[in-house]
Amino acid sequence: MKKYLEDRGIYITYSQLVMRIIFDLVGFLLALLPAGLTLYLTDVWITSGTHMQTSWILGIIVCVFLIHFYQFYFVNYNSQMNADRMAGNYRQHLAQKILSSSIPAYESQNKARIQNMANDVSAIYTVSSYLVTVPANLVKVMIIIGLLLFYASPSVALTAIILIPLYMVPSFLNKSELERLVAKEREAGDLWFQEFDVILNGKVSITLNKVENYMQNRYNEALKSYLDARNRQHFLLLIVQEFPLFVTTLAPLLILIIGGNQVVLQNMTIGQLLFSIQIIACLLYTSPSPRDGLLSR
Repeated sequence: MKKYLEDRGIYITYSQLVMRIIFDLVGFLLALLPAGLTLYLTDVWITSGTHMQTSWILGIIVCVFLIHFYQFYFVNYNSQMNADRMAGNYRQHLAQKILSSSIPAYESQNKARIQNMANDVSAIYTVSSYLVTVPANLVKVMIIIGLLLFYASPSVALTAIILIPLYMVPSFLNKSELERLVAKEREAGDLWFQEFDVILNGKVSITLNKVENYMQNRYNEALKSYLDARNRQHFLLLIVQEFPLFVTTLAPLLILIIGGNQVVLQNMTIGQLLFSIQIIACLLYTSPSPRDGLLSR
């Protein structure tokens, strides 16, 4: 993937990549703090019948605000800015290629296709997302499994070991097919732009030669091919999106049942049960899957 970017005039150093992964992981660790507070407040304060001071409310509000500010600025906004920078580098590279090309080579190219290449940067955002999410998600999974083994129970940890790959794997398995469909959509889009360019710049000639119906039919066919390719891509994309949502809905219920039985058997506390549900939900909700890059255009 690094070569894919470099072929398009985009260079990203390992230090930049490591910093983005670190920002992402720090945001994830901060997002786990509310689960830790739940464990502490439930097992230490509520279970013992100790009255909690009102100052805890203000402290928790400030803590949650800081967590979400970090997530907003250093994770989400920073990630978007990096992806935009990469897309900008690609467009600069494209302009440089045009300006440095010979006049015969320039004249032989379809201008609508070149314009479409400049506008369609979805693949850049996809690659940018993959470079961070793949290593970061692997570390997050190991952290979650370790916390569940240490603070919960082996049965809950085993449930997470089964559910977490179910959440993440479909996106990775369908990556090549999604990329193929995206390429097909881009190719069909180039042909559609080409037909539109012919109509837009050749209106006088088309009218004089009385070929309006012929050109309209050509344009309609190109547009239909583009829309069909786009619909096929989005059909698979939506399936890839829906399965993780299914796991996200199922996971807390399974953990509640399995962990609830452990609470009844006195192998876990209620605080540990709530902690387990929260950290798994945190992983599922805060880990962007690679499909997200396809939507960040």
